[in-house]
Amino acid sequence: MKSRRLGLALAAFTSVGAIYSVAPVRADTITYSVSVYIDGQDILYITGNTLRWQTISFTPVGLPRFDVPSTTTDVSTTLNGNPVQSFQWQPTYPSGSSFTDLFTGLDPALPAASTLLGLAVLDGRGPVSILQQPDASNGFVFALDFNDDSFNGASLYSVQLTFDIPAAVPSPIAGAGLPGLVFACGGLLAWARRRKGAV
Repeated sequence: MKSRRLGLALAAFTSVGAIYSVAPVRADTITYSVSVYIDGQDILYITGNTLRWQTISFTPVGLPRFDVPSTTTDVSTTLNGNPVQSFQWQPTYPSGSSFTDLFTGLDPALPAASTLLGLAVLDGRGPVSILQQPDASNGFVFALDFNDDSFNGASLYSVQLTFDIPAAVPSPIAGAGLPGLVFACGGLLAWARRRKGAV
């Protein structure tokens, strides 16, 4: 009787363990590429699916100049290396404001979670630096500073931001318990045959 109970318990344990097999934990990598002409100093803010510029000095981003071939902010995004979107954003300013109107529609969006973004400066003559990483204390706002103050005229800057989305919670795999259940039943059947032969 004791051996029989042990065999049944082992079969149940094996089956249940197999049923609750989980998918491997994986994180998705997102990149934002930004190209823009800068004259002076400007800060780019990213929150969720929104973008906004703040002008600190000289000509605001998006305003025409004789030495600026394009007034748009060019943005492209990828997910795990695959293109997601590409667009040209023309910043506009409310009267008397140093902040642009909010652009909405960035995809993939910056998550509302503490996130560490990596910065690669691809083009630009002045320093580009991260002023703040998004976390709960700043409302999950990312801020990137473009500083061209030390140079005359405007210049093209191109940067790439990279970050990983927090890994998804693992979930049970449908049907994963079937192999374990078959294995357990086979073991139980073999045990029953040996017991019968011993009688």
